[in-house]
Amino acid sequence: MQSYIVDKKQSLKLIEQVEKKLLPNEVRVKILYSNVCGSDIKNYNNPRKLGVVLGHEASGVVLEAGDDVKTFLVNDRVCIFPMISCFECEACLSDNHRDCEDKLAVGLDIDGTFASTLIIDHRGLIKVDDRVTDIEAANVEALACSNRLVKDLILNKVDKASDILIIGDGPIAIGDVLLLKLYGFKNITLIGKYDYRIDIAKKLDIKAFHFSYLEEYIKNGNNIDVVVYAAFAADTLNLLFRCYNKKVVFSPQVRMPQEIEQKYIDLISISRAFAYKYSDFYDIQNFFIDGKIDNGIIVSNIIDFADLERFDDLIHQKSKYLKTVVKISQ
Repeated sequence: MQSYIVDKKQSLKLIEQVEKKLLPNEVRVKILYSNVCGSDIKNYNNPRKLGVVLGHEASGVVLEAGDDVKTFLVNDRVCIFPMISCFECEACLSDNHRDCEDKLAVGLDIDGTFASTLIIDHRGLIKVDDRVTDIEAANVEALACSNRLVKDLILNKVDKASDILIIGDGPIAIGDVLLLKLYGFKNITLIGKYDYRIDIAKKLDIKAFHFSYLEEYIKNGNNIDVVVYAAFAADTLNLLFRCYNKKVVFSPQVRMPQEIEQKYIDLISISRAFAYKYSDFYDIQNFFIDGKIDNGIIVSNIIDFADLERFDDLIHQKSKYLKTVVKISQ
């Protein structure tokens, strides 16, 4: 079995690993496609744990199932639910697995999907419908984040005529645009850094412009009801709250800097956009099946497994690509 581990800061190493025997609750999955996610890049730059295989947005097929696994059979197509929680605490029983104090993140705490095969607790797998392609299945997890964002806004009774500002122009931000529009939200503005990505947002019939125009945008009297924080941009966030002195619904899809949260706590009502549930993975598959999401809008670069050798080059090509997908196996 071949896999890419983080052997030191800003370094991936291809290694050969011996195939382990499955525990009764585990499944062995042949990985077909694995996306490069922002959290992979973050862990590459500042490893949480050395020796871990990166990757968690992936599709695959079941090769073998442990003796206690009844829900998956050999040759079942699957994608990854990358939070392996205890499945016993109050949070888990409420389908809020991100709140589990004992959860382990695939590709961060435990081995991930930049590998020819993955051994995983069967509860960390989602069955993939035959009408969903393998590349679409690899992108289900990322779009599930956006699906949960929108469902959370609806749950909190945010009006669909609200003015929404998305900070960021990465795959998660473009996914947010797609899902917001799909659920009927229309007044969406995105601010970003890269012209290529901003142009993609504009083609989705929303307002989009560079970060540097934010202050002018606010001074021109534009209203903001909801802020979706979809990129690490602390300076932009500071500027926003300094110039726009009104309360907003704040939906973080990356960690909000604690000092900013404490400073502007009176101006924000925080929703929990990044805490997806199992149902979100099936929602996204249904949207693919119904032709309501075009995966080609997000996936703009497909590379081979061996290309992960040049991971450092890949992560500095944001001006050229949106989402990079790694073809792991045939």
